Formats: sequence, structure tokens, C-alpha cells
Amino acid sequence: MQETSLTKMRYIAKAITEFKQTGKPVVAIGEHYKQSQYYLSSYADTIYMAPDGGVMLQGYGTYSLYYKSLLEKLNVNTHVFRVGTYKSFVEPYTLDGMSDAAREANSVWLNQLWGAYTSDVAANREIDASVMTPKLDTLIEQFKAVDGDWAQLNLNQGLVDELLSRPALRQRLMDLFGDNKEHSFNQISYYDYQPTVNDPMIAPEGDELDPTASVNQVAVVVASGASWMVLSKTTM
Repeated sequence: MQETSLTKMRYIAKAITEFKQTGKPVVAIGEHYKQSQYYLSSYADTIYMAPDGGVMLQGYGTYSLYYKSLLEKLNVNTHVFRVGTYKSFVEPYTLDGMSDAAREANSVWLNQLWGAYTSDVAANREIDASVMTPKLDTLIEQFKAVDGDWAQLNLNQGLVDELLSRPALRQRLMDLFGDNKEHSFNQISYYDYQPTVNDPMIAPEGDELDPTASVNQVAVVVASGASWMVLSKTTM
């Protein structure tokens, strides 16, 4: 899973929460957890991780490329007209680094975003949010206490519930969900499951299939967050 926005993850998290209300267990398994992966995993009832794994929480950040010196060497002139302090859009062309005003503005929304992330995870895991933002001295002492064992540190922090090797994890899941013909736990891949959900010719359990029903549908999609335009060039 690639890193993605908190807005999109909260949408998925809502579906996980609704599924949990059915009484069925939600289990997260992984050798390592990136930031986005761990956010969604925090909504699970149980989080398993490999003994040589780790939870990688890096926080949020932003950066830009700055071209002022380059443009000067190329004898390119820029003419900027702006009003106000927090107008950073053109800074890459007029500066060689982030201005104090831009740094201040970026810090505000990044801190809010990271605060929302840690608040959600802390509530899900029933831990203090400060676990995810330790001071450097504290983190060093914590690593010393576990002899540099990253996975053990995450377990002590309450970020995961148990450390299991791959064979032990497979057996645990077999105990929970039963086994299959491949001598592993009962499972279905996303690629096999997804068509059964969206196929209009497959009726839900207890319902009769209506072959005359139209598959034409209109959906209203509500979105929040940043909007991006992607332009592509088509070769004829």
C-alpha cells in the first residue's frame, strides 16, 4: 500500500468500523507497517507483526524546489506581483529556500494533520498520543532498554499486540478462521473477492436475481481534501 492522504484513509477506516459492528474480528498482519498502513491497521481488533519488523511513523512534511539562482544563471527574469505575507506560490522562482512566512504557514496545517493522525491512532489503540511523538532523548533510552529491538519497542509502546513469525502467524490465523486445502488459513484474495461484490449478475444471499434489471447507475461521490489536475499527452 502506498502512502496516501488522511482524508482517503478515514473513508476506508469508516468502512472498517462499520464491518466491525457485525461482530466479525478484524486482524491486521504485516512484517513492517508504513505510516498509512499502520493508520488503517490501528482500526483492527488485533495487530500482528514480525519479530524483525517495525512501525515506521515519520510524520508529515512538505518541500519545494527553488530556482532563483538557476534562473539568474540562465538570465531569466521573473516579474511577480502579490499582496500579503502568506503568498508562497511563486517563491520557488524568487528564492533559494523557504521563507519564514511559508514555513510558519506550512507548520500550521502539517501540525494539524499530524495531530489528527496521532489522535485517531491513540483512540483506536487506547494509548497516549505522545507515544508516536517521543523526544529524541526518550527514544534513545527506549531503544537502549530493548537492546535496539525495534519490534519489541513497538510492542512495549502498545502499537502492536503480538510479535509472531510467519509460521506462527499462519497457525494463529488457522486457529481463528480454519484451514484450507493449501494447509493455510481460510482466505480469499482481493482480486477474487472484488468481482463477486460488483458483478450485477450475482445476487446477494437470500435475494433472487432479476435478469431484466439495468446495470446503468448514477453515483454521487462526496470528496474532501486537495484536488489535483493531471494532464496527459496522447500520441496519435
